[in-house]
Amino acid sequence: MAEAAIPRAVAQQAVEWMVELQSPDATPDLKNQWQQWRAADPVHEQAWQRIEAVNGRLGAMAGPDTLNFAKAALAPQRSARRRQMVKSLVVLVVAGGA
Repeated sequence: MAEAAIPRAVAQQAVEWMVELQSPDATPDLKNQWQQWRAADPVHEQAWQRIEAVNGRLGAMAGPDTLNFAKAALAPQRSARRRQMVKSLVVLVVAGGA
């Protein structure tokens, strides 16, 4: 059975949650909000599960240099456009299915 398509907006939200949760500034309140978002709609949970699966596959393929590159690409640095491009790429992978 094929997986249901995840709406692009929901996939984008899942990516944003992942980026925020990986921040060293992630607070317990942020984590509670994320749990509420996941519980609010089965599609949210599906999007989260899919992004975790994609993240796991990417992590399994990554060596130390790749991991450092990914962290640098997602870090809130000078280039907001670069960060948005990385997030868009992940959304395409998540929304498009594996």
